[in-house]
Amino acid sequence: MPDIIRYSSNVGAGKIGLELGAPLYHSYLEKVGFGQRTGLPIIGESTGILRNPKQWAEVDLITASFGQSFSATALQMAEAYLCLASGGIKRPLKLVKGYHAEEMQEKRVFTLEASVAVLSMLYGVVEEDGTGKRARIPGISVGGKTGTAQKAQAKGGYGAG
Repeated sequence: MPDIIRYSSNVGAGKIGLELGAPLYHSYLEKVGFGQRTGLPIIGESTGILRNPKQWAEVDLITASFGQSFSATALQMAEAYLCLASGGIKRPLKLVKGYHAEEMQEKRVFTLEASVAVLSMLYGVVEEDGTGKRARIPGISVGGKTGTAQKAQAKGGYGAG
């Protein structure tokens, strides 16, 4: 698993998705906040796109496992990383000091052990010989995850980002 994350293996991620199955994988995506607004007072915040797992074909599960077949906003990504950094506990995002959203109950999404393991893998992406080594900052421990984006091409279709 660490090498799948460190070297950004789509094949490895897809195999893990198949092992988990669509209902379980989708439930974790929902638990960390994908497919819903974050609750921040931001006009026009998108829910992103997260289709019902009953609508997923096997290829949707595989591609969702490496970050395609659904869309997420930057705020949703921040919320998901906050959950990992908080030891697996989902907490509401706060953007302004002193801002008090309606009280949201914290809820455990992942075990502390799972969160620590994932964070260790994310450090391996940057701090070791992973695909994100160019993001290293001397004197600061940095973790991350690279991805391969597809961008719309001027003449139609998609290509590598």
